[in-house]
Amino acid sequence: SVALGIENLYSIWGSDPHTIYVTGLGRQLLHYDGVSWQPVDTQASFALTAVWGSGPSDVFAVGGNGAVTHFDGAQWSNIDIGATLFPNTVWGTATNDVYVMGFAAGAASPAYHWDGMTWTPVPMKSYKGVARAFGVDGQVYAVGQAGLIYRMSGFELVAMPGGNTVDLEAVWVSPNGHDAFAVGDYGTIMHYRNGAWAPMSSPTTHNLRGLGGTCGCSALAVGENGTILQYDGSTWSDVSPGVPANLNEVWVDADGTAFTAGDGGTVWRRENGTWSPLSLGSVTSNLLSVWGSSTDNVYMVGTQSAAFKWIGTQFKPVPIFAPNQYTFHGVFGTGPADVFVAAEVVSAPFPAAHAGGKIFHWDGTQWTEVYADPINDVLSIWRANVDEGYATGDSYTLLRHATTDTGWVRVNDLTNLPFYLNSVWGTSMNNLFVVGDDGAIIRYGR
Repeated sequence: SVALGIENLYSIWGSDPHTIYVTGLGRQLLHYDGVSWQPVDTQASFALTAVWGSGPSDVFAVGGNGAVTHFDGAQWSNIDIGATLFPNTVWGTATNDVYVMGFAAGAASPAYHWDGMTWTPVPMKSYKGVARAFGVDGQVYAVGQAGLIYRMSGFELVAMPGGNTVDLEAVWVSPNGHDAFAVGDYGTIMHYRNGAWAPMSSPTTHNLRGLGGTCGCSALAVGENGTILQYDGSTWSDVSPGVPANLNEVWVDADGTAFTAGDGGTVWRRENGTWSPLSLGSVTSNLLSVWGSSTDNVYMVGTQSAAFKWIGTQFKPVPIFAPNQYTFHGVFGTGPADVFVAAEVVSAPFPAAHAGGKIFHWDGTQWTEVYADPINDVLSIWRANVDEGYATGDSYTLLRHATTDTGWVRVNDLTNLPFYLNSVWGTSMNNLFVVGDDGAIIRYGR
């Protein structure tokens, strides 16, 4: 046993019963020589999280902020990656063929390769976290968040069948709670019924961005290149109107009338089964979200502080809040006097780096800021009733607003979430679905 008491130990590797290393002592390692455990001072530049070696005289230990330290049999030397990677795993085949993978920040890659001289980023089609890497017979595999499964092919890590690694952008739940749908990249459509999710046949390979419907037997999905798909209870059909603007979200009224929000101020309306465009004049902002309490009270929000309301015959601008610039990612409500907007703060002049997130509320008289986060964006919002609801954002953010809470509070009892939680929908506070990057689907209830 290790008589150090309270340390959390993260990784173990050994070449034989007399050479075993363990991480979990900050910049030190634990070493077992067959008789006792002793700390080893590596002079690493950051706390160490994983260790691997090809032999007793070739050991690599990795840690936060791209820290790497190497033992050559005589001494430890730092060979840091030089990027803001927070590694979870290190594995290789030889001293000149080593992989380090984990969570990337900024422009860093989640995976790097050491050829004995330099570290090189490994291309991946996902920039989310890798939890473990391993190899056999010359093949390298990586697994991580939300079912991520990758295999090294040539000089890049490619997704494997068996892990749903595509980003999911929208989720919608039928009013009776019996069906839920999720859509995402490459035309991905998932269907939930009888307690299980299953993929559905999709008539498109375009990225899908929004969902809406009236029941589990009638739903719409919208996406890039003007894609509109219609579900009739058994099959999805392509009913795209033929205009190549990206469509980001759709809202469907109980009578079947539907509105879409798209890039460049693009709006389409379906009335009596026929799609036709609605004009926003000279507006060129990308519209990211749409919701209505009725067909003559429909909100559209998007980039560059864009916010408009369809009043049955025309759009009216909605001045939500000054003085900052915003990207409004989501809008939802329970009625004409109870509307919420999820926002990303953009410091003026536009465009600029984001400066956190906010939630705004319309009470029928005025807009009020009801939540602010100085760092994390708010990306979607959903309301169960006038008193309760949820919102999602980046940095693993799930927010709850309930009668038992004081305002909006962060939910902290979920683990293994993707960095981006893109959409939330439910039928009650006890039956909630959240989707995000890398195929993440979370069902949550208090």
